[in-house]
Amino acid sequence: MSDTTLLASMVAVESAWLDALVAAGLAPGECAGADLHRLVAAHDCETLAAGAEGGANPVIGLVELLRERATPEVGRWLHHGLTSQDVLDTGLMLATRAVVDELMSQLADQVSTLTTLATAHRGTQMVARTLTQHAAPTTFGAKVATWLNGVVDAYQQLATLTTPVQIGGAGGTLAAATELAILTEGHGNAVEIPAKLAQTTAATLGLAIRMPWHTTRTPVTAAGDALVGCTDAWGRIASDDPPRSPVAGSLSSAISGRTSVTTSDAMRPQASVHPTSASLAAVTGVRVVCHGIRIAKPKAAAVAWASLEIGRASCRERV
Repeated sequence: MSDTTLLASMVAVESAWLDALVAAGLAPGECAGADLHRLVAAHDCETLAAGAEGGANPVIGLVELLRERATPEVGRWLHHGLTSQDVLDTGLMLATRAVVDELMSQLADQVSTLTTLATAHRGTQMVARTLTQHAAPTTFGAKVATWLNGVVDAYQQLATLTTPVQIGGAGGTLAAATELAILTEGHGNAVEIPAKLAQTTAATLGLAIRMPWHTTRTPVTAAGDALVGCTDAWGRIASDDPPRSPVAGSLSSAISGRTSVTTSDAMRPQASVHPTSASLAAVTGVRVVCHGIRIAKPKAAAVAWASLEIGRASCRERV
């Protein structure tokens, strides 16, 4: 996930929430369909990252930036009823959803490729190994079938992954949105309005709806586990196949989405080294992140944010 992707996702959350306020009659119609994305650019990422040190997150600076560049009416209603963690968590889920959808498409192609390969070599004999030593005979088709199982498992884990919105307000009770509904004329049952706002926002973003999950970090850790499942499957294939064999290059081509591979490409050692190293780095990085966010207790817990940054740095160093 790039910085620009996360920035675009957070802006999309602010835009969806603003549209939900308008649809509920809580914000004026002039705010409907406000194009917030045109207010930011890639070069803003560095500024927001530097400013995030003061508030422990980039949302505070983002909201200030959007309000400065938007029209006065739009700027006045931006972020009303939300808290920084709502925007950051929902933005992360939105970006994760895009990654998951892309990976599922790639994994489906890989399932097809491996199925064809296993069928073609169901009778191709080879030596099985136990602790690197020769064992009983097997077939290359059988070996590919075990790789296929791992890829199918990764696909199924992604298919069942839930990416929900995080809309709870500062204390997870949607109190600010409720107060806004009470102060707005024409809303006799203001208690129902915040839930509808969350539902509308979720529908706009294409995310699942659930109650606020500020420190229940299951959506984040589940995403990490599912993504590691992909690197596990690819790393298994890469480490199981000799780095300089044509199969390694062919499978690397299938995983990367390339439709063809030359002989020189297929013989390059990195064809299997890259997936193997990536799988090892992913496990280490995710372990650090997941441990930190699972032990977080208070609302907007500092340890969770710190662990996220440590984990990101750990991944960058290893990949």
